Amino acid sequence: MSGQERKNVLKMKRRSKQQTFCEERVNSYPFYSPRFWAGMRFTDYMGLLSRNHFRVHPTRIPMMFMVGGCSVLSSGLALTQQLLMKRQIEATELSEPPIFIIGHWRSGTTLLHEMLCLDQQFSWPSTFECFVPTYHNLTKPFLQPLLRLLMPSKRPMDSMPAGPNLPQEDEFALVGMGAPTPYYHIAFSNERPEFQQMLNLNDANAGEIEELRNSLTWFYKSISYKNPKRLVLKSPTHTGRIAHLAKWFPGARFVHITRHPHKIFPSSIHLWKSLAAVQGYQCSKNDEQRLIDQVNQWYREMYDGYFEQVEQIPKENLVQLKFEDLVKDPVNQIESIYSAFDLKGFAQARVTLENYWSQRKSHRANKTQLNEATKELIDDVWSDYITNFGYASTEKDASFVRAG
Repeated sequence: MSGQERKNVLKMKRRSKQQTFCEERVNSYPFYSPRFWAGMRFTDYMGLLSRNHFRVHPTRIPMMFMVGGCSVLSSGLALTQQLLMKRQIEATELSEPPIFIIGHWRSGTTLLHEMLCLDQQFSWPSTFECFVPTYHNLTKPFLQPLLRLLMPSKRPMDSMPAGPNLPQEDEFALVGMGAPTPYYHIAFSNERPEFQQMLNLNDANAGEIEELRNSLTWFYKSISYKNPKRLVLKSPTHTGRIAHLAKWFPGARFVHITRHPHKIFPSSIHLWKSLAAVQGYQCSKNDEQRLIDQVNQWYREMYDGYFEQVEQIPKENLVQLKFEDLVKDPVNQIESIYSAFDLKGFAQARVTLENYWSQRKSHRANKTQLNEATKELIDDVWSDYITNFGYASTEKDASFVRAG
């Protein structure tokens, strides 16, 4: 073997050992597509960078400056909307208690959200509204069509459709408002996760809790300001905040969806890798153990909150279902939610729901393989989840029950 050949082999070995999240296989996400941070106001954006000591990988410096320019524009637009609409938005009342869809990441919350949002009697925050939460009322007519041109057609982590007018989780609105949220960790995945306490609020201070409440209330009012219908909201991060949301929004309904942890766990690892690859400012070494620890820690934080708080929710305001049964019999599962919450209008929504499912039923989730050691780890760490939601021995348990 020649000297050059040996150098090439060593180079390939080093590259294999030092594979980064930036190389994670994801759906195409062009450099010009908007990032989560583009809707932040300049001071909030600079706070995010400074809290992480500007530890930006050299390959991400152009993105840092591009988003910085957007944040300056966002500051001006947010101020303009405040001057023109602040009093009207603050005076807006929610027409009815919201419906919250909760559950761990990759458990089917997006699918369930999109299905419920097919009903025209409901309102919901779109991707556009969540990405520019402080000025969407002002700019929607001209900025949303532009965003449609810039966004990819599929999400980076799977083949689910993406677009500015599709339903989106409102936790991203908290990012745009500079409110405390663990999602800032996506930007700096090498650093210690910040605001992890916001997954259940047990260790959050009074100021953080009040800021979360005010931010969510204002954002929901800003959605209802021009579209005064009952809100259907979805965020996995709300799972461990369930009692707080019930207090802040009296009469709120909750649909909690679960999925077998052997499916959730590897899919969650792929999720955080994919988001770091396209949204992050760092290219971190492919440290599987760190990701395993993060997924397990965030599960504990989230479900410690859920199991502690769920008993405070009136039985008639909480529905429990399994993802496995939702995809097996979607129309009847959705009808059961309407029945449990005494919602009207399912007959009109049925046709739209059936048409939607006929187009989506061919969707196939990413295939994953787990070794026995990983399965044992999941069964140990997620034992409460497995026991409480009926995944201990079979996935064919009764699928749709009122929680209580």
